[in-house]
Amino acid sequence: MHATVERAIGLVELAERHGASLRIVGGAAITHLCGAGRSQLGDLDFVASPKHRRAVEAAFAADGSLPDREFNHLHGHKRLYFQGPDGVPIDVFMGRMDMCHDLDLRNRLDLSRPTVTAADLALTKLQIVEFTEKDDADTRMLLAHLEIAERHDAIDPRRIQEVTCSDWGWHRTVSGNLERFALAGDMVGERAGHLLRLMQEWPKSRRWTRRARVGTRKPWYRLPEEVAHGSAAGGA
Repeated sequence: MHATVERAIGLVELAERHGASLRIVGGAAITHLCGAGRSQLGDLDFVASPKHRRAVEAAFAADGSLPDREFNHLHGHKRLYFQGPDGVPIDVFMGRMDMCHDLDLRNRLDLSRPTVTAADLALTKLQIVEFTEKDDADTRMLLAHLEIAERHDAIDPRRIQEVTCSDWGWHRTVSGNLERFALAGDMVGERAGHLLRLMQEWPKSRRWTRRARVGTRKPWYRLPEEVAHGSAAGGA
């Protein structure tokens, strides 16, 4: 097992002993679910239930991780930041991953362990508007290794439907990304095309339909800003 993934799983187990639901996202989660990944993994990313904030803080204190006290005081209702004893930065999103779109995971943390579900992990990538090379590689890895099936360890189309067919903005971004990946002449393209066809066929909510009439005349996403970390991090 990759050392960073092993470290992340250890933190999930430590948090559980303190009464917190903590789940891995990001590169470590992709490596764990896909059984493959980059040789170098940087920071660690997690999602936790907002009601478990104190338990999360206690778990990381027991781990020897240093909190960014100023950042956590200002932003702790949404996100916590720590620096591990090995110097690795650790981000903990509190229930929601607020990026180009808002992914609400508060009621989904008990569905899978030690990562979020495969579908939710895929959505964290498919919601990105401005892809980096790393984002592209991560998404291709997910589509190459995880089948489309109604299971939590696969990309469950029911979850994709729930998120994209009630929110036109989500649908616009995810479908646009899938269109690009669908051009690949391999398993990545096949699975991206499958999801894209399902998204086109699924019924849409009234809210979705109303927003669709406005279309791209109104912004449907936001570009997330890097939030500077202070004392413990010395800057991200």
